Amino acid sequence: MNKQSNGVKLPREAQKFEDVLPLPLSMQHSKPIESFADIAKLDDKDTPVVTMFSGGLNSTYLLLRLQKLGFTNIHAVAVDVEAPVDVDGLPKHAAHFGAQFKCLDGRELFVRDGIMPAIPAHAMYLGQFHISSSLTRPINTLPRLNNFIRRRGYPGKFGSPYPQSVVSREKKDEELSVVGLSIMSKRKLSGDENPWCPEFEDGPLGDSEGFSIPENAYEWTRRYKEHATQELTLGLENGNLISVVGKKLPLIRAIALLNNEVGKYGHSRFLGLEPLSTDHKVLEIREAPAAAIIMDALRHLEIVTLESKTQS
Repeated sequence: MNKQSNGVKLPREAQKFEDVLPLPLSMQHSKPIESFADIAKLDDKDTPVVTMFSGGLNSTYLLLRLQKLGFTNIHAVAVDVEAPVDVDGLPKHAAHFGAQFKCLDGRELFVRDGIMPAIPAHAMYLGQFHISSSLTRPINTLPRLNNFIRRRGYPGKFGSPYPQSVVSREKKDEELSVVGLSIMSKRKLSGDENPWCPEFEDGPLGDSEGFSIPENAYEWTRRYKEHATQELTLGLENGNLISVVGKKLPLIRAIALLNNEVGKYGHSRFLGLEPLSTDHKVLEIREAPAAAIIMDALRHLEIVTLESKTQS
């Protein structure tokens, strides 16, 4: 959440590293918002408030609390990274709480600054599965990270209420149902979606020893019918995918094609535990057909063409 003091400045494109170097300590004194109590202390309820909004439980509940606290100038922002964005539903949900909705285009940045570096880096989490939200966070989250905002010398209030205000999913569901959004209680999985590697957690995955995986959690790897085998040829140059079956395609289109063509065989589902900062382990499921086949092909090409000492 970002509370502006002079007009609304929506998140801009991801910065270069040299643009976010720390400012003098004298300009980093702002204490971030860490609870709903911190938000309640803000006096001017008409000043613009900007918050990231995915339509998920946490961001929707935040809009509810902001409205209850009397804020009248709320701006809910989503970033399109080529994942499904409910352009009809999100504005309605935001308007339900008196907020204005804005969707920013982060697709080019996600491909350029996220996926393209991830391929030659063979970006995997502990060697188990392809990293996912780590690629999208610099695009849809960097502009609101507390350290980023502090280092830019922002003079207003910023932060998230959730570090100190712990509210159960059941309580959030209950409060949202009271104001007419009972649909939120039907969402059993929480996750991050993008065309490279969607990931999901919570709900039926909450018990890492007695979990169940709903088949409808998967999009590309659901097997509706049997498929005849087929041959796919990938063209790679300097670690970058440039063609599929001899046809040159923009990377994002090639990924969409491979997700469908590889995924229809049920290939490239992943299941693993990810530790939080508290060291609590969270079970996550992922699917990444395009990521798996591209990085596997690149690894084989590297083994063939590179000297052993240069491989990692």
